[in-house]
Amino acid sequence: MDRISRKYLRAIGRRLCCSARTRSTLLAGFEQEVADAFPDSTATMADLVARFGSPGEAARTLQQGVPPEEYMAALRSRRLRRRAAVIFCAAVLVLFGIYILWGSYEHPFYGVTYVIQDD
Repeated sequence: MDRISRKYLRAIGRRLCCSARTRSTLLAGFEQEVADAFPDSTATMADLVARFGSPGEAARTLQQGVPPEEYMAALRSRRLRRRAAVIFCAAVLVLFGIYILWGSYEHPFYGVTYVIQDD
């Protein structure tokens, strides 16, 4: 399996919404189809797209073999991870803001320069 074929399979795998076990099974079968279609491992991305369609189309075709319950569970898991990432980023921003405000109250003249003139 050459680098371009692996890149194509990786793009398909990212678009599949299922468990890791199902994804690896589906991709292993699809990898075998690619190997059978291009036994000399000299396929270009254009060859792969012409034979199997774009990675999105190929993923939609493979996605049809995933049970609806597994699809919904994987979708819930993705949403939960996305929400957790957003909450984490928001918490970091809030804590950073609190730190900045606390620093400005603790050292109110920080960053202020006074020029003292002798008369």
